[in-house]
Amino acid sequence: MGDFICPFCDSTAIYNSNIRFGRQQYKCIDCHKFVLSHYTIDIAKKETRGFVCPHCESREIHKSGCQGEKKRYQCWDCLKTIVEYCSFKDSREKEVKPFCFEDDVWDTRSLISSLDETEITIRLDFTTVQMEWFKILVKKYIKQEIISGSTFGSVRKRLGLLREFSLYLENKKINSIDKISRQIVLDFIASQQSSNRTIVNKLSFLRYFFDTGNQQRWFTVSENLIRLEDYPNYKRGIPNDIPICVLEHIEENLYKLPDPIARMWMVGFFCAMRVSELQLCSLDCLKQDSRGQWIITFWRKKNKDYHILPITRHGAEIIQQQQEYIKQQFNNNFNYLFCDYINVSKKNIDQRNLEPVSRVASHDLLSICINCLIKSENIRDENNELWHFKTHQLRDTRLTYLFETGHEFALISKWAGHKGLKVTQKYVHVKDHTLRKETAKIQASLVNIKGEPVNPKDLPETLQKNPKAHTLAIPDDQTNTPIYGYCGLPLNHDCPHWKACYTCPSFVARRELLPDYMRVRKQLREKQARAEQNGETARVDQFKQQADSLDVVIASFEEAVT
Repeated sequence: MGDFICPFCDSTAIYNSNIRFGRQQYKCIDCHKFVLSHYTIDIAKKETRGFVCPHCESREIHKSGCQGEKKRYQCWDCLKTIVEYCSFKDSREKEVKPFCFEDDVWDTRSLISSLDETEITIRLDFTTVQMEWFKILVKKYIKQEIISGSTFGSVRKRLGLLREFSLYLENKKINSIDKISRQIVLDFIASQQSSNRTIVNKLSFLRYFFDTGNQQRWFTVSENLIRLEDYPNYKRGIPNDIPICVLEHIEENLYKLPDPIARMWMVGFFCAMRVSELQLCSLDCLKQDSRGQWIITFWRKKNKDYHILPITRHGAEIIQQQQEYIKQQFNNNFNYLFCDYINVSKKNIDQRNLEPVSRVASHDLLSICINCLIKSENIRDENNELWHFKTHQLRDTRLTYLFETGHEFALISKWAGHKGLKVTQKYVHVKDHTLRKETAKIQASLVNIKGEPVNPKDLPETLQKNPKAHTLAIPDDQTNTPIYGYCGLPLNHDCPHWKACYTCPSFVARRELLPDYMRVRKQLREKQARAEQNGETARVDQFKQQADSLDVVIASFEEAVT
């Protein structure tokens, strides 16, 4: 930016970022901090015509920068900020601008025939790509990526990285492609202060750029600018799934949201959909197969294919209700299962001002409404922190839930539509509460007469090697009480409690024999009652002690199961 210097690190790598509080905002490439200019910009000239404030109906709407991929506006009467109401989607109504390589702003509709309606912007902006020689190379590369079939989202990410790279090159006074050294590339990556996974992506994008330039003979650079050892290792993160306590509270209160929003949640959760799959789910997604079973078919933007899943009758009814709603709203002139809305409130759970519009649902529609519900109902996690919902958590939660409820690994992979089992491994993890529960079950598979877990390592070595040698299996007859379990005494020890195993400290009960213990306890209580009637005091005590011992064993097993 000429003579501008960053006040934090003295760098001259400053570029225009945004307008904030009526002042020009700059960003430093080196330290990544933002700087506000000392002068005020007359933003009155930026009044937006044709828009009405959804809060006070004022027409004094002015641009106020950007939030994510959407424009941000401010009403000068009520001073409220408007984000959801106006977005780059409005540019779709303009006439398609013919492609011209020399233009710094490309209308991608003239290049990408498969551009879907989930894309918030339709432009590729090369204006801020520094140095004309580098900008021409970037344009060639981006055009080649589009021709080769790369998705619009991927193209935008690559352009964004090359834009940052151009700013870095300009700051380092690199004036030709052959002066880009391996050290320049590594220093640029080091200046990004990114996670290992992001660094891997950026290195890959730069490598694709250099490789494509060499292959297309736009330039010649060393093939060793980026090596395999430059890629840092990173572990695929565990899924950010919703805690069960939060999930239950959300679903218990879904009825408080407008029906179309609640249905969006239910369909997305059951099918483990990504947000783009919810957005692009077609109105005629519900079918019946040759056996009369309901199935749902939806387009997967990431995989570029259709995914088919079986769906329950209840799920089919939910989809049919949503289909009827869309038809009533748009008279068969809208082809998607879920539509967008204006006046979406972040505070009012009833969304009383919600107005449907005939366009694909915005990517944050569901998250705004669910977070509104969470705040309204004060839904908190195990750490008593207010939960923040993101739409991708639907998919993570559903796939993790399938694993935790005992479904096979291959089925989970099939449900997710993964091409390989390695990707599914992300969702197959054991949570702390599951680990505690399973550990308790393992420990409780063997208990003593006090109901305490018995560690197999504490038992005689002969029992571990040959359990049959220690197995108790005294049959049921008129004189003997049936006995089931293990004897924990070493084989060379005499038994001090012959036929009184249920009161012996060395007795080991087995969880899989729980039904037998319950049956034996019932028999012992009946024998105890008869002995009391006959006045047989000794036998009453004998039967009572055994039955009481089984009470403890049974209670221990039942507690471990729940």
